[in-house]
Amino acid sequence: MKQYKAYLIDLDGTMYMGTDEIDGAKQFIDYLNVKGIPHLYVTNNSTKTPEQVTEKLRKMHIDAKPEEVVTSALATADYISEQSPGASVYMLGGSGLNTALTEAGLVIKNDEHVDYVVIGLDEQVTYEKLAIATLGVRNGQHLFLQIQMCQFQKSEDFYQGMVLLQVL
Repeated sequence: MKQYKAYLIDLDGTMYMGTDEIDGAKQFIDYLNVKGIPHLYVTNNSTKTPEQVTEKLRKMHIDAKPEEVVTSALATADYISEQSPGASVYMLGGSGLNTALTEAGLVIKNDEHVDYVVIGLDEQVTYEKLAIATLGVRNGQHLFLQIQMCQFQKSEDFYQGMVLLQVL
């Protein structure tokens, strides 16, 4: 196996699929730890906080720390807060995205009069939420999509992803 100086390790479909560990995932992380090779876990899933992700990894007997997890929600929140500290955001998404945005000092509003529209996976999406997001984008606000998958697996089933919102 070719060895690199550091690794960015995707989670969904690489380390686990749903709640199932991918064969060899733990052994690979054990190898990196024994060799002292730095690595971070990355995911385009914005629904979970780093703490929730590490809990899932620990259930697979992979010792991970929240500071080793980078989610798309964290990356987006960091970027927006660097570009526009204290900016207002309209958000479609779950608790992981909400936590990342608020902890970055961004103000979440429930209308289209915002600086940014951020869309992650929102399992409680409604027509009203979609309308507000659309109005925000039409008003010229910046749009950030957290997940571009057409579908995602939940238990044994596949669900529609938020990629359809790219047409906004």
